[in-house]
Amino acid sequence: LIQLAERYGFDSLWVGQHFPTGPDMFHPPSPLLVLAAVAPHTGLALGTGVLLLPMWNPITLAYEAAVLDQLCGGRLVLGVGIGRPRDWSKFGLTREQISQRTDEMLTALRALWSGADGYEGQQISCPGAIWPRPIQPNGPPLWVGGSINRALRRAATLGDAWYAGSTHQLSVIAETVVRYKDALAAAGKDPATARAAANRSTVIADTTERAWEEGGQYLETLMHVYRRLGGGTTRLPDGSLADADTEILPHLADQVCLIGSPDDVSAKLEAYAAA
Repeated sequence: LIQLAERYGFDSLWVGQHFPTGPDMFHPPSPLLVLAAVAPHTGLALGTGVLLLPMWNPITLAYEAAVLDQLCGGRLVLGVGIGRPRDWSKFGLTREQISQRTDEMLTALRALWSGADGYEGQQISCPGAIWPRPIQPNGPPLWVGGSINRALRRAATLGDAWYAGSTHQLSVIAETVVRYKDALAAAGKDPATARAAANRSTVIADTTERAWEEGGQYLETLMHVYRRLGGGTTRLPDGSLADADTEILPHLADQVCLIGSPDDVSAKLEAYAAA
């Protein structure tokens, strides 16, 4: 797959993170190990999409990301998110801790990667410097997920880009990028430097009809995995919530997926670029 992607002009490879309790999850619990395994076999940029930041020990992550950046020659990007309540409880964290802990994690990583002699926050304490440090000055770029205002301020002040969630609809992405640019301006940064990314589940075939025939059933299954992960909060265009019996894809394909012929998908990519 990597060789095929390189041949056709892709420039990066991304691995997400879940903490699976069964076979229905599609991201590994250790994305940095996966990226370390493939790093010698490709020249693609390597990213996490996304690493569940609050569940990590900050010193451990600072070391492991620095070593991986060394192993891949400075090609690492860390996309990060906060995870979900079931992730927090698995690691003994409460909802009240998450926002402050995430802010301090980002600050601590940047400090340690930049050579600081430790970091001290309200929730996080990292005594002493780390070595080796990343190849990239100040460490790998940090792409920060989340769509509430605090998350966008976090992306603007502590990150290098905003990372849309896999289920963020195109219309929501467009509106959120505007708020992200406002947050950059409020932080004294040039909104023209804004960078945003989004994961999209994709099926391409010779014709749109064939793409739906060959891939529609799998994307529909995936939509229901996301519905369950979100606690049943998948909302349809009419405002109703999808349940286990709802056929979700026909309602949301244009907003959360890329499915169709090459021409159809290229046109949709243009819409995302504009957003």
